[in-house]
Amino acid sequence: MKALGVGWAMQDAMYLEGDRRLAAHGEKMIERMPPLNTALRVGVRIGAGTDAHRVADYNPFIALRWMLDGKSASGRTLRASHEIPTRLQALKMYTAGSAWLAKEDHLRCTLEVGKWADLAVLSKD
Repeated sequence: MKALGVGWAMQDAMYLEGDRRLAAHGEKMIERMPPLNTALRVGVRIGAGTDAHRVADYNPFIALRWMLDGKSASGRTLRASHEIPTRLQALKMYTAGSAWLAKEDHLRCTLEVGKWADLAVLSKD
């Protein structure tokens, strides 16, 4: 993927499907699903999203939490800790990575004069 200059549009399908895939494929098969840190380490560009209503919810905080804890909706830990990104890496995949995939990184993804921006002010953690 890196050599071809293509990126990966990662989605959080395992949040809802993880328990079913665990039963079908076993723990060794799914502990690297998806191999986020492996991809980052070799230089693959990743954009994160949800593909909402097909496999997941629109809520980006559900997807971000899943990226950071590797747990299914039932609360079962599926992904091994060596494939869990940092908070900053997850946020960059969701913002800059997705902008790059959409070929809009010149318009959005960083707070700079002339770029588009949305701002959310949260009232609690």
